[in-house]
Amino acid sequence: MPTEYISAVILLFVIMDPFGSIPYLMKATQGFRKPRRAAGANRATLIAGGVILVFAIFGAYILSIFSIDAASFRIAGGLVLAILGLQLVLGISLTHEKKKDYDTAIIVIGTPMITGPGVITTIILLEGSMGLVMTLAAAFTALFLTWLTLRLSVSIQKTVGSQLVEIISRIFGILLVAMAISFIRAAIFLPVAA
Repeated sequence: MPTEYISAVILLFVIMDPFGSIPYLMKATQGFRKPRRAAGANRATLIAGGVILVFAIFGAYILSIFSIDAASFRIAGGLVLAILGLQLVLGISLTHEKKKDYDTAIIVIGTPMITGPGVITTIILLEGSMGLVMTLAAAFTALFLTWLTLRLSVSIQKTVGSQLVEIISRIFGILLVAMAISFIRAAIFLPVAA
């Protein structure tokens, strides 16, 4: 199994941060039976997968329409990832959250929580360096692990407790900031024409 593929899976899984989505899924499905909770996790994952597919296939085309070069996109993507990572580490949110019903909450978990700006940015960058097939393989492996985590969310929270889930999410945030810095550093040495 290529190291590049494994690195991409880890990177995408960290950005997807399913542990950060567990509290939202638990809240959205509070009072529901196990099948409804499972259906919520399934639906959120399908939504996330659809967004991944669109940006893996058409992401480079979208960039070309707006005449955005690879170096600029890497820097922008690195900044987005750094902000997302800092939000996880510091436990803050830059968006005002309103009370959401079940359907809306599941969509929000699918995107932008699982497949948000960070994942979209990473998918486009990976597609440019690894190719479409390898990028999709890595993305859907990470998405499968995310789905598995969400499906087991009740068991995970009961076993390790909500505090440990939050600690894991914050560790993911630190990793995300480090990855964001590496994106920005790489962009500095990337030719503008790339």
